[in-house]
Amino acid sequence: MHAQSIPARRKLWPQGQRRNHIIPTVLPPERDGRITPQIIVSPDGGGFTGPTDDALAEQGLARNVVLSVPRFSGLAAMLVDSDLVAMLPPRLVAGNPALRVVEAPLVVPGFEMLMLWPERVHRDPAHQWLREQLARAVPLQAP
Repeated sequence: MHAQSIPARRKLWPQGQRRNHIIPTVLPPERDGRITPQIIVSPDGGGFTGPTDDALAEQGLARNVVLSVPRFSGLAAMLVDSDLVAMLPPRLVAGNPALRVVEAPLVVPGFEMLMLWPERVHRDPAHQWLREQLARAVPLQAP
């Protein structure tokens, strides 16, 4: 199947955690991320490493990922009801008084989102309108 695509967005993510969490950052002051239990979102179904781990490995560090989930839905509830922390889009924390965003002490790239569609709908006016609406809804951020 041939598909048309355009890069949609690239995000840099902070950390989300329970508002009254005892540890204020992904990496505690002693810079040992293995202490803080963390959740990772792994769309491929159960991976326990990702971009955060790559960034930590470059500094000779590791973290303690204890839970892998396939989607962001439900992640906020898991953070509210536990001592787990996660790297996540800030919009998942916004408006939730039980959670807070903490800037990560290292640069961790997010992921690139793509819009894909089959060639047969490329010139369809309704589909063009939908793609335009999606592009407007997700503001572009620099990588």
